[in-house]
Amino acid sequence: MRVQMKLLNKIKCMLGIKRYNADAIKVKRCMPGVLMPKIGSEDAAGMDFYQPESVAIEPHKTQYVTLGLAMEIPKGYMLMLAPRSSMSKTPLVIPNSFGVIDADYRGEIKGIFKNTSDDAYLIQKGDRLLQGILVPVGTLKLLEVGELTETMRGTGGIGSTGK
Repeated sequence: MRVQMKLLNKIKCMLGIKRYNADAIKVKRCMPGVLMPKIGSEDAAGMDFYQPESVAIEPHKTQYVTLGLAMEIPKGYMLMLAPRSSMSKTPLVIPNSFGVIDADYRGEIKGIFKNTSDDAYLIQKGDRLLQGILVPVGTLKLLEVGELTETMRGTGGIGSTGK
């Protein structure tokens, strides 16, 4: 794996693509006893976060839930917090689909959960509901213009390309 990363970085260097060190992510525990994220397999897309303490989410309420960790995401990347497939067995959803942790954020990472049931739901200490996926991002530059380039789609929005 390291040999592949070194080869990939060498190719990027030859092409003039800036190398970002995503080989290791610095992790800081913000609570005593919190477990480090788990990478389930060599080819896993993300890392699973363990719930550091039990938390009750009241019916039909949305709540921030700490993961007990802070991370130093490498420049040029973001950490996407997404639900694990096992979360489908619960009444919980992530109200904004997924969370974004920017490379310059150094605070404690939290998930946002909404309980869709009529009963309180208890997230148990040790549950793994969220996964973090490291995603490369480009540098954003905005250029204000009077007109945009026309395309065949044009201003067709939601559902305009078919079902």
